[in-house]
Amino acid sequence: MVWGVYRVRLRSNNVPPDPHCLTHLREPTPSFALMDIQGSVVVTYVYQLIEGEVRVEKIEWRKEPEVIPNAPRSTVMPQSIPSPPSNNSDGGW
Repeated sequence: MVWGVYRVRLRSNNVPPDPHCLTHLREPTPSFALMDIQGSVVVTYVYQLIEGEVRVEKIEWRKEPEVIPNAPRSTVMPQSIPSPPSNNSDGGW
């Protein structure tokens, strides 16, 4: 798992930031995320501490199978694996 911390650059070309754009800035919310990956399904649980209460958000994403039009299909039939013959007359090992 890779964790990253990002900072928003408030100044560009030495121009002070617009005071109206600072209204959305607040203290960071303590949080972490867990991911459960099973085949083509990813479930992410995001835990956040908001006003002293732990809130959990579940996000599920499914990858749809890729469909390629006019793709060739396999004509090979599955084969069964034969069982070895039993040489024991008493039926044991």
